[in-house]
Amino acid sequence: MNIETTHRALLRMLPERFVVVLRPDVPNLLRGPDLIIGGEGRLFAIFKFQAAEQQSPDRLLVRLALARLALPRHTLCVLLWRSERADGETAAIATHFHSMISEDSPAVLVDHVLNSDVGKRTQQTPGDIQGRQYQRAAAVMNLSSNWLREAFPGWPSDETSQAREGLVRDGDRVTPGIVRVPSDRFEVMDPTTRERFQTVRARSWFRGTETVFRTLVEHEDVILGVASGARLTTRLAHFNERLLLRTANLDSGVPYPRTVTQNLLVVDRVPTHRFDPMKAIRAACFAGWSLIGPPQLARLDQTLEQLRALPLAV
Repeated sequence: MNIETTHRALLRMLPERFVVVLRPDVPNLLRGPDLIIGGEGRLFAIFKFQAAEQQSPDRLLVRLALARLALPRHTLCVLLWRSERADGETAAIATHFHSMISEDSPAVLVDHVLNSDVGKRTQQTPGDIQGRQYQRAAAVMNLSSNWLREAFPGWPSDETSQAREGLVRDGDRVTPGIVRVPSDRFEVMDPTTRERFQTVRARSWFRGTETVFRTLVEHEDVILGVASGARLTTRLAHFNERLLLRTANLDSGVPYPRTVTQNLLVVDRVPTHRFDPMKAIRAACFAGWSLIGPPQLARLDQTLEQLRALPLAV
């Protein structure tokens, strides 16, 4: 049963005092729950394996973890599963959710919404974890906005002024995902490998005294990403997921920071969202990124000094 069918079934079966929203727009998330159900002081976030998550279940867990941070603490998160996925891996994933229900049993989900006492048995998102996330995101958002205004003059009033010198160029086109930095500063990392941040051989990526890197590198306490080219907002969603996997441990669906890092994401233009111009920036900052342009990359030491001066280092 697809999520649209589930949505229609819930609309028919739940009392009118409950609200059911398909693919809700959560202000601080690029990828939120598939459904939200609310009523009588209860709030349920419903998750279902999306296409990419079938192959990479970690992506589902990251989507859950960011939702746990963004949504009210008392939100109960439910996984809808398919019978053909009833294996050990699915069972392990389900431990991070408040409950797991077959996607072919909307009546069971309705009963769960109306009668469940799971909230009495399940840990809420810790207030200190969620509070720090929101406070840090607000500080980083303010700093990132200042950096983006400097990097792309005219923003946010003039979206056509977002081109900027400083990225490696192929003729007159900006080559997606490539930036030059001093080779002694960073180790080249590959974010696309399933081994997570596996070091790759330099080969042609090294040019003289400069390192040409693609999309993500790491050095000491700094994680530096590059998001450019087409479908920038989609790329940001991927970066948000990778960062959480790198910097947090999940316990019952809640991400607990395991390391303190300074996370800089270089963009070649200001990312926007169709119906909410600031959403992509807000979601990236909420996930832990600080957005910069080529000017801030060129003075990296000063940029990092400004970032480290922010309160709430974790």
